[in-house]
Amino acid sequence: RLTRWPVKRGAQRLAVWYLWSLFDAKKVYSEREVTALLAARNDFDDPVILRRELINEGLFARTRDGREYRKEARRAPAEAVALLRAIRARLKRPRAARNRK
Repeated sequence: RLTRWPVKRGAQRLAVWYLWSLFDAKKVYSEREVTALLAARNDFDDPVILRRELINEGLFARTRDGREYRKEARRAPAEAVALLRAIRARLKRPRAARNRK
């Protein structure tokens, strides 16, 4: 979960890649569905900025009327791949082991 929107641009880009990884590439999303998923993944109550950043980074496409959103196929940069692997590894560990750190 994002607790705040990062100040540094590099951290923002990594956060956007993480959010991008949560979406199914085969699904067409409504604006409401995208907003709901993003709202569930942040604590600072601004899913709109997250949705806008996904589009600005070219990770999401939307129709002109904003009714349909699609995840774009992109190759993540090395630092984003490393972050996503670390997150997945952490999520695979038992809850008690995760809470020790």
